[in-house]
Amino acid sequence: MRADRYQWVSKSPEKTRQAGEALAAYLKTGDCIPLIGDMGTGKTTFVQGVARGLKIPHEQPVTSPSFTIVNRYFGSSKLFHIDLYRLDGQTSLDDLEIEEVLTEGGIVFIEWPQRILPLIPNIALTIIFTWNMEEETLRTLMFESIEPRFSEFFERLDHADSWD
Repeated sequence: MRADRYQWVSKSPEKTRQAGEALAAYLKTGDCIPLIGDMGTGKTTFVQGVARGLKIPHEQPVTSPSFTIVNRYFGSSKLFHIDLYRLDGQTSLDDLEIEEVLTEGGIVFIEWPQRILPLIPNIALTIIFTWNMEEETLRTLMFESIEPRFSEFFERLDHADSWD
């Protein structure tokens, strides 16, 4: 299968949230989405937008799971946000119940997924976040998927400048 790749530049944190919100319409239960990128490139901001699109109530604010490892949110779908940055050699993946979360029947976003890549089922889409060197507020997001359902999402991103 051929992977579709799409590059998009976000001009602000709110545009990054709007892109996440738009993506929510194309996600389905069981999808796992690895998020790759340095700290501060917009990974959690993007997941905040996905949560908005999945109708996660405002009473469940989406925050970085850097210290909790896994944050769970409940809206029109279950949303799991995993951050493995602080995972060290002393911590067992079994202790964190990562495999359980991956098979629990929600939509899973994983920051710093390199440590568990072989364990991740159903990778629907991979998103790589990078700093845009032209301007400090810009972020470049590279989307890659073999799933045709994301083609329409990529087309929507072409019109992101007109989003309110």
